[in-house]
Amino acid sequence: MPAVITMLFALVALIQAPGLVGQSSQDIQDDRADVRRRVESFEKLVKDAEKDAEAVAMLDGMIAMFKESGPRDRGRVLKTIIASVKVSDTPKDKTKPRNLPIEAAERMSQMGVEAFKPLVDLLNDRKIGLDLARVTPLAAGLVKLGIGTADALDTSLKMLDDSNPRLYAGLVPAFASLELETQAKRKRIVGEILSAHETIQARIDKDKPISADEKPKFAESMNIATITTLNALAGQKQPDVAAFRAWYAENKAKDWPDK
Repeated sequence: MPAVITMLFALVALIQAPGLVGQSSQDIQDDRADVRRRVESFEKLVKDAEKDAEAVAMLDGMIAMFKESGPRDRGRVLKTIIASVKVSDTPKDKTKPRNLPIEAAERMSQMGVEAFKPLVDLLNDRKIGLDLARVTPLAAGLVKLGIGTADALDTSLKMLDDSNPRLYAGLVPAFASLELETQAKRKRIVGEILSAHETIQARIDKDKPISADEKPKFAESMNIATITTLNALAGQKQPDVAAFRAWYAENKAKDWPDK
């Protein structure tokens, strides 16, 4: 018994020894001058549409800095990335695209659970919510967070029924990435998608920004995205949503194939 006790004390000492188990959150310096300087430099580029490429080039470094920072500095970085998603100015040369908003949107989920609420707020933003180019990566980021965060999954499923059909358009393809999740989770997502799909045509019809000529194309793209994701989640090869509904009615309580 004394030998066992001695070993336990040795293990405790080893765990507590500084530098042996990596930095704790208390060891990370916060409110750093170098972070403030980099954020300020990045913000200047964000505000200048002519320096779009330079701002995009800094994004990965900003995300890396976020992951290595304390709470205050993470907040600074997160705030400026959110601002990057929101920019809408364009370069004087109209042939040059403004890539920063989409590139920043694609990186939001890399900031983990702290990006959950900002992602939801951005998707619900009246202006951004009408821009499918930004909605798509933001929705994908929210679904990605849902792999390990129950609140993110719940929210993304609720958003399928939003009056803005672009949220459905962004979320449904993203759910296909969860094809390796548990059977229970996949069945839940399939059920929610099928339910939301019942009203997607009515939501498209009511959406004024989508022109009358574009509505049939938009609806067809939703049908294609829906059956593609449903088949991926259920391990099926059904030809369309109607056929999948018939299969689902007979098989929702049965075991589904795993990949």
